[in-house]
Amino acid sequence: MRTIAAAVLLSVVSHGQSRQTPSLVLRLPREIAPEKAVIELHKDGGRPTSPYLRTQKDIFEYPVPFRFDNSPAAFQADAFTTFLLQIFVPGFQVFSKRFVPADLTAPLIFEPTLVKLRTVPFEGLLADSAGSPVGGLNIDLSYQTEHKNCPDCIVSEWSIAHSTSASSGAFHFDIPLLSDDPFFGNYESGKFILASNGGFLRPATFILQPSYSELRVVTRILPGTLVGKLGKAFLGQNKLPPNLASYHNYDKNQYVELKIDFTGGADLRFGSSSSFHQLSDDGSFTISLFPNKYSVSVQIVRGTRRDIIMIQGDVLIEENKSTKIEVP
Repeated sequence: MRTIAAAVLLSVVSHGQSRQTPSLVLRLPREIAPEKAVIELHKDGGRPTSPYLRTQKDIFEYPVPFRFDNSPAAFQADAFTTFLLQIFVPGFQVFSKRFVPADLTAPLIFEPTLVKLRTVPFEGLLADSAGSPVGGLNIDLSYQTEHKNCPDCIVSEWSIAHSTSASSGAFHFDIPLLSDDPFFGNYESGKFILASNGGFLRPATFILQPSYSELRVVTRILPGTLVGKLGKAFLGQNKLPPNLASYHNYDKNQYVELKIDFTGGADLRFGSSSSFHQLSDDGSFTISLFPNKYSVSVQIVRGTRRDIIMIQGDVLIEENKSTKIEVP
C-alpha cells in the first residue's frame, strides 16, 4: 500500500519525434505546505516505482526535467509530446492540466491555481478501554480509495488531516468534502481511517458523509506482546542452523518467519487474516499485536518449497500484557 500526503502525478504520452524539452519549473502555491508534497513521475500511464522529486519545507520551485529508472540522463521530452499534470493537496481539489508542445516552446514556470474544498466539522472523544479520557495523543486522518473495475489495483491512502486529543479526550477535524472533487469519482469505494502510533483505535473507519453531527467516541487499545524463541530441537528437526542469519534472504527465497493468524474475529483494518514477522538470528521474536486470539506457525521457505509448521493455536494476547510461548 502507498501512503501519499500530497502527490504531483506526471504522466507522459509517447511520441516519435526527437527534440529537446526546454526547462519547465513547477512552482507550488504559497498557500500550501510544500514539505507535505510527494512528486511522482508516471510514464505512459504506468505506476511510479518511487517518488522522484522530494519537496522540502519553504521550497516552492521544482525544476523539470526529472530523472527516473536510475538513469544518469535526465528525463527529456524527445520521445514524448504531451504531459498530464495532476496535483493532490489535502483540502484542495485535485488539479489537472495537459501540456502540449506549444506550451513548452520556451522555458516555463508553471504555478497551478488550486480550488479549496468545503469542509465539515468532525468532533471526537478519545477514551481508553476503561472509558477514561486519553489526552495528548496524535491522531492521523487519511482517506483510502479503491479503483473502479480494478480489484487487483493497489489501494491508495491519502493523508487528510492531523489532530491531538485534549486532556478531556476531545479531538477535532475539519474534513474536506471529497464528494465535491470529480477526481474521487474514479473510485468506487472509499473510507476515512483514524490511526495513531500510540495504540489501536476502534472504531477506526467511517465513510464520507455530508455532515458528522454526532460526537464519535473512539477507544484507544494498547497492543499486547507475543514473545518467544525457536528452540534447538525445533531448528534441528526442521534442518535449520542454530544461527538463522542465512535465512533472511527474501530475494533468493530462503527465509524463516513467524505466521500469525487471527482466530478470534478481529476488527482488521485492511481485511487480512494473517501477518508475517521476521525472526531474529537466534530464533527469538517479540511482536506487538492487537489484543485477540491467534494461531502461531513457522513458515520455512527454501526455493520453491514452502513448509508451514503449526506451533500453537488459540494464543490469547491481552491488552498491554506480554504472552510467552515456548518452542523447545
